[in-house]
Amino acid sequence: MKNVCLVVLFFFSFLRGYDILHLGVDWEGETGLSTFEQIRNDGMNQRVTITFSELPKDMDGLNALPESERTTPFQTAALTICALCAYVKDAENGLDMIGLLKGSAVFSGKDREVLKERLEGKAYLPFSYFTGAAPENAYTPETPYRLTFTTNPFSFSEHGFVRLFVSKEGAGAKKAITLRQQENQWMLWEYASLLTGVVPPVVQ
Repeated sequence: MKNVCLVVLFFFSFLRGYDILHLGVDWEGETGLSTFEQIRNDGMNQRVTITFSELPKDMDGLNALPESERTTPFQTAALTICALCAYVKDAENGLDMIGLLKGSAVFSGKDREVLKERLEGKAYLPFSYFTGAAPENAYTPETPYRLTFTTNPFSFSEHGFVRLFVSKEGAGAKKAITLRQQENQWMLWEYASLLTGVVPPVVQ
């Protein structure tokens, strides 16, 4: 009888898309964290929009946002683009914000040089991800500021990491950003794709 029950448990766990080892565990707990397992089980084709009434310009502004809790990878991805927008206005503030979002991951001098090189003379690039931004309006976003991220079957190929995709006008393909779960928060892992592949704004 015990073996029969175990087989039934495995069968229903498979139907519901759960990992058998995670049954009966409250993953959200007191932190409100959306874990890798929860997000994966929400589906392979998610679409999430994050809205800001204004963009943070420095660490104080970032920490004042509810998204600064970074309990979902979508929040961290949105804050990364905000940090890039801050960087093109004040590099020091932007670097501080990106460093915070990376958590314990190394943010090396080489990483900073690449960031400087990719965004030099392209202050419009990080703003191009917001709704309403287009080459024809010099990538001026609509307000409130909205960022929309999607997932696909490749988003969950490595346990503990989630790859999100964001589209923009002036780029042929969606751009990827990878986040990793670190204890009770989601941290920035890789974002090089965000720094490439956008046509210059149309000169009026």
